[in-house]
Amino acid sequence: YHLIRTVDVASGTATFHAPGPAPDQLADRVEAGPVWSPDGTHMAFIMNATLHVLPVDSKGAPSGPAVQLTDHVADMPSWGGDSRTILYVSNGTLRTIQRDGSGQRDIPLDLTWTQAVPPGRTVIHAGALWDGVNPTLQRDVDVVVVANRIRELYPHRPHETAADDRLIDATGLTLMPGLWDAHVHPRTKDSMGQFMALFLSYGITSIASMAWAPYHSLLLQESLAAGKMVGPRLFTSGPQYEGNQVFYSQSRPIKDQQVMDLEMAKARALELDHLKGYVRTPVRFMAGLARTAQAMGVPTGTHFLSPGIQTGMGGTTHLSATQRLGYSWSQSRAGKSYQDVVALFSEGEFDLTTTHNGLALLGDDAGMLDDPRYHYLMPDQYQNALAARARTPPTDAERAAIARSVEKPATILRAGGLVALGTDTPLAAPTFTLHMALRALTPTLSTHEALQTATSNAARFNGVGHEVGTVEPGKLADLIMIRGDPLADVAATANLEIVMKNGIAHTVEEILRPYRDAPAANGGPR
Repeated sequence: YHLIRTVDVASGTATFHAPGPAPDQLADRVEAGPVWSPDGTHMAFIMNATLHVLPVDSKGAPSGPAVQLTDHVADMPSWGGDSRTILYVSNGTLRTIQRDGSGQRDIPLDLTWTQAVPPGRTVIHAGALWDGVNPTLQRDVDVVVVANRIRELYPHRPHETAADDRLIDATGLTLMPGLWDAHVHPRTKDSMGQFMALFLSYGITSIASMAWAPYHSLLLQESLAAGKMVGPRLFTSGPQYEGNQVFYSQSRPIKDQQVMDLEMAKARALELDHLKGYVRTPVRFMAGLARTAQAMGVPTGTHFLSPGIQTGMGGTTHLSATQRLGYSWSQSRAGKSYQDVVALFSEGEFDLTTTHNGLALLGDDAGMLDDPRYHYLMPDQYQNALAARARTPPTDAERAAIARSVEKPATILRAGGLVALGTDTPLAAPTFTLHMALRALTPTLSTHEALQTATSNAARFNGVGHEVGTVEPGKLADLIMIRGDPLADVAATANLEIVMKNGIAHTVEEILRPYRDAPAANGGPR
């Protein structure tokens, strides 16, 4: 359960308190509080999707039952200095209410933001082009981008640029669609510039959240889209919608239909890009998630092949992962999946994000750790494990295990299923895990098929294949320019020179410069 935790600062002793009788609990451990009133007499928090206050003693222990203050959905409470006024958010609207439930009112707040879009025309002269559709390269191609969309592609015309065109000389490079990581949890503590810049510096122009607190996710999405942060596109998800027991901080327990209705109304109001049911979501609520998402026109994800497919959910976020039903494993402990799994994914139009881990292959390319992108941008918490992995070439047993892990996703793809590539970052090291997983897919898949899992397939999985994922006229200009031929070796995708997101181009050096110049970098790379 999500409980209230108080800590005695003198002794360090922690005490847990339930905010109400089980299964009542805090709505999550990110945006639901609890927050202690300045006078120390009450705590405010979100429970069952609504705002509550709880009387407490001087040590934070409950001294009476919690009182529900709102019937509408609420999030992110905070106290006024008078210890009577509570400020909170409801479906994107800022509101206040008095501690006794009186005086509800909206706070006018007209905050707007503008998407960062470059003016005019950019002409890219590419030595080679992989368009994400055809299994061959085109040579000596011009790609014309107007504002943030691809306008034209044609054989190079050396004298047909205007004086005010921006020109990008990529004659020694291969241009291709930007990469996707189709399974990320953009935790608040990871969502700083370094983490997002790392994604972009390795050619990842889109990341899809597979659950995090929605208001924090929207802040990050809008900051990235407005150009206030350098990083990829973020496709938001709501929390992990759960049953009455939870584990992760972003999980939202759905106690009953009333809570479900409030949470789905919030998902619609915030226009989330994806909805995810987790490992204890009751089947009837999985079906409700599916109906809501279908009406919104957004995808859904679950850990369950069955009953996920029967409830109308759109796909799984792993081939097989944590679950609590007992009968729904789509892979055995020995890593075996059978014909029914392949048939349900491929013939049932049930999509798969594969999160197989090929990180052992880093031992074949230890030079990746000499890259300044790694030194300046890779968060410290991953560096020891990556360094250890890079020092040791993969064993025969590890190579065989990697081959087994991609066998069924490859079979599903070739049987007609939609397979996208994701990592479960931050549980896995950002960027390196994606690039190694991409390498792991070959030679089981062709390089063309493997690359599509991290480009066009991922875009389709997230319902935006009509906008991104390939290099075609009318699509958004999310492009990367790399050294080498990715159809000869997918490892070339890590050799990024220039990345363009939404028509705005960055060299790797431009992404790195703020971090090279930062005081912490004065001693050189870590």
